[in-house]
Amino acid sequence: MRRVPKIEKAPLVTKRVRKDDDPKRILVETRSYKLITPLFGGGVVPKESDPVTVVRATEIRGHLRFWWRATQGGRFDGDIKEMRREEARLWGSAASGKDNKGGPSKVSVTLKNWDADKSQLIPFNESGREVRGNEIPAYAAFPLQPSRDDVREKKPLKGVRPGVSFTIEVSYPQVDQAAVQATFWAWETFGGLGSRTRRGFGAIQRTDLPNPRSSEILKTIQDGLTRHVAEGKPPEGVPHLQRGTSMVRVTRASQSCVQTWNHLIGRLRTFRQYRVDKDTGQYKAQGKSVWPEPNAIRSVTSSTRSRIAEGPFPRAVFGLPIIFHFPQDKGKTPDETLTGRGQINRLASPLILRPYACDGNEFVGVAILLNAPRTPPDGLSLEGSGLRSFSGEANDRPLSPQEAKAIHPLGGNPDVLMAFLDWVTKEEGATRR
Repeated sequence: MRRVPKIEKAPLVTKRVRKDDDPKRILVETRSYKLITPLFGGGVVPKESDPVTVVRATEIRGHLRFWWRATQGGRFDGDIKEMRREEARLWGSAASGKDNKGGPSKVSVTLKNWDADKSQLIPFNESGREVRGNEIPAYAAFPLQPSRDDVREKKPLKGVRPGVSFTIEVSYPQVDQAAVQATFWAWETFGGLGSRTRRGFGAIQRTDLPNPRSSEILKTIQDGLTRHVAEGKPPEGVPHLQRGTSMVRVTRASQSCVQTWNHLIGRLRTFRQYRVDKDTGQYKAQGKSVWPEPNAIRSVTSSTRSRIAEGPFPRAVFGLPIIFHFPQDKGKTPDETLTGRGQINRLASPLILRPYACDGNEFVGVAILLNAPRTPPDGLSLEGSGLRSFSGEANDRPLSPQEAKAIHPLGGNPDVLMAFLDWVTKEEGATRR
């Protein structure tokens, strides 16, 4: 593997190119990072890290563009065209048509060095049914789970890359300093590198600056949101951060990043798969689901006259598609996939879960909701194949207060995502606002 020659970790350096009074002055910064959780994908082959350069500047720039929109969208008063023009000016764009010649980015990101463990962590064993150790939350790594065909054909198991670190040099116009600094702050606080960063993979830690104390994390995030998130109305449909901490939760500190990460994903798994004993109504891992989707699917797959699945389907707000299996029905209910109708059939989750490194080798879990579409614009649909399956419209109506009371994890709150924010820190005395 060819690598850029490794240099020692560089301190934060800001160079001023041109004279101080020159409006075209360029600032240059050196920033060092490490990933505190393994890298998922990020290469030319889906679900695999790059075989030549594990960290790529082009990928970093892609993440930065997202967080620029998430922090700066409010500047454009709902005007998506104006936002796109400003994004193209700052981050560059390809040529499109006679009037748009495109242009290079004003922000230059240069990879100075990188390092990574040669080995990979494999989350599943050869059978694909069991988990190897607890270094990786299997519920977050399910895309790596081999299919029955993969197991039968003995295809190599896919894993994730630990021990990644890198240093970049960033240069940008001084007039854009506030926007660029906001972008990096959001990426460093809530983002990561590679795929599935919203479930904690590739979580980054800046290593050339001191980490805040665990007791100060919520205030640090609140101050950052106030300072870096532009006031105003972002364009419709653009995921963005919100000032204040009403949509943020922080778990208690621990000495283990893996433990913190597993806690976050474990709370998500229990929330989404909450089951009870049908006789006692008490929690039971293999019991009956308290969520309404399974019975809604059973209803339409058992009837040839149904044209719409009445629902509701409240877990759609966690992202689409969702595949529903019914192993307990012993083949009576076929698998169904909940997707969006029309051209937009996928939806990214607005929920971000990731561990965050603190001073004293401590870690806290951060859960935050982006302001983003909760359902696709044309509604929901179910897609099935085979005998007794159903393909058609799914009602995306919200939960009623009475229905929310019947779903234990919601605690009576029909807003599923906000209920989860309370759930993730429930019964542990974690910090919230």
